[in-house]
Amino acid sequence: MKEFIRFFKSKSEIEYKDSAGRFTITRIRSPKEKLSITQKLDSGFSTKEAFLLETNVDGEYHRFFIKYEENAYKSNHNTYSQFIASQLQKLVGLDIITPHLAYTELGKKNLGFLVSDFTDMITLRMAYIQNIINSKQYNTILKKIINLEKMVNKKYPEIYSEISKHKLTLRDMLPRSVFYEVSSGKFYFFDPWLAREHIYTKILFYLQRHVKTNRI
Repeated sequence: MKEFIRFFKSKSEIEYKDSAGRFTITRIRSPKEKLSITQKLDSGFSTKEAFLLETNVDGEYHRFFIKYEENAYKSNHNTYSQFIASQLQKLVGLDIITPHLAYTELGKKNLGFLVSDFTDMITLRMAYIQNIINSKQYNTILKKIINLEKMVNKKYPEIYSEISKHKLTLRDMLPRSVFYEVSSGKFYFFDPWLAREHIYTKILFYLQRHVKTNRI
């Protein structure tokens, strides 16, 4: 953790290898990168930096994805919210990209980190863009995902009742947040959040679904 914080603060280093060979950290998204609207749709507007952490301890090799982002207090968009939402997806039996750690700093800067498994799978959006699935398949899958999102929110009434008191709803089950395993045809969900419902979040999710079929 100490070395990661030092590496994170440097902003200029691309890769750091532990002298004992226990881990390697690679910066895969820099705050200096200028992204197009399409790229931001794919990676998330709030994500500022991203890292790949590879560990090799006692002969066991693992890869983790670490993202650093700005939280949005009013809409409840923070890494802790994302971690909890992922657990709700898992609870109802969905396959997920497992999150391991969430840290949220609520204050002036309102920043957070989320550590999850790293995957080489492509997103549903990219599967469509690369013609791995066609328009009919894509739209059929998207309808199923929309229904799954509704199901997750209402599967356990006692949980739904509690989160609805705070005007929260599990959201962000979008094409950029669903990974597609080509070999098996299975889908894995990543990075949902318990959104505080108001007109702006509703418009945001509508727009992100509206651009779903643009091969750009």
